Amino acid sequence: MKFSSKENETKAKERDDKEKHHPTLKERQEKFYLFPNFNVSPVEKYFVLKELILKLTYEKKIELDIDEVTQTNHVAVKMTSAVRFQQKIMLIDSQNKEEPMVEVTIVDVSTSHQIGIDSLDDFFFVSREGVLSCYNLTGHDLPVDRGKAISIMSKALESYLSKAKEDGIIAGVIGLGGSGGTPLISFALKSLQIGIPKLIVSTVASGQTESYIRTSDVILFPSIMDVCGINSVSRVILSNAGAAFAGMVVGRLETLKDSCDSNGKPTVGLTMFGVTTPCVNAVKERLLKEGYETLVFHATGVGGKAMESLVKEGFIQGVLDITTIEVADYLIGGVMACDSSRFDAIIEKRIPLVLSVGAVDM
Repeated sequence: MKFSSKENETKAKERDDKEKHHPTLKERQEKFYLFPNFNVSPVEKYFVLKELILKLTYEKKIELDIDEVTQTNHVAVKMTSAVRFQQKIMLIDSQNKEEPMVEVTIVDVSTSHQIGIDSLDDFFFVSREGVLSCYNLTGHDLPVDRGKAISIMSKALESYLSKAKEDGIIAGVIGLGGSGGTPLISFALKSLQIGIPKLIVSTVASGQTESYIRTSDVILFPSIMDVCGINSVSRVILSNAGAAFAGMVVGRLETLKDSCDSNGKPTVGLTMFGVTTPCVNAVKERLLKEGYETLVFHATGVGGKAMESLVKEGFIQGVLDITTIEVADYLIGGVMACDSSRFDAIIEKRIPLVLSVGAVDM
């Protein structure tokens, strides 16, 4: 069969275009990230993730598209920017309407001096004034200096979360922030007990992040690009962050009762280093035989702090501080030093303590 020259050229061009075409990130995202219709086993009978967009325009108007929100546990979502906030939030909806679901509350922790907003359509919403009132302040008390304003709002948010925790209505917290919003939110999140899901989508999630996390279980989720609207990249990142957070909340709610009922053992904390490992292993084996649960901490400066943090929260009822190299480094200027608060939590809680001098010569 013969083709004319023009027909040959047309077919060759079509073939070349087809071979050269590579799916764009948006096309790949549309194919693989269809969260509204995405069922995740094994929790599909309880929850399905749904993509929602929160927009705050220059006129300070917010448009939301939301289906139904029933009343059970709360998930707090932090807004840290002022007027030009345009962000997508992954929320949790129920596939089976007869099953309980998580109730989402939007919390405004913006620090600008522009007039705040008081409501978000049908969302459960806590205004900036509402957050500040937990710290006996109002929006007029926020200083012009951004650093000072962030510090005050962070303490107010901590007070708000503390009250929510006392009321037993908080199931997790997710926030978005940059160099200002990340420290603001993380300071408050660190006050929540270990186990409550806490995630921050942040532009500073890589690099020196110790101050944002310390001994907590706060998760920093890299935003890759600046948090500034929805595009083909941010949509994927925020979708993944929302799915990860939703999974943590769902998983915790499903296992909370079992974990509370199943573990009645007293818990003992132990500190360990390479040279004290044989001793710690022997002690741990004996404690397990006696019916104790053991938590072992690597004495690298952070390990001791993490252990005392759990002591303060009531997770640990006794301590065998076998490895005190952190104290030695603090006294002589080593690289794995603790700080001056070492032993404070143990003394304040008045729990049993066995103290040794393991690895102080390292």
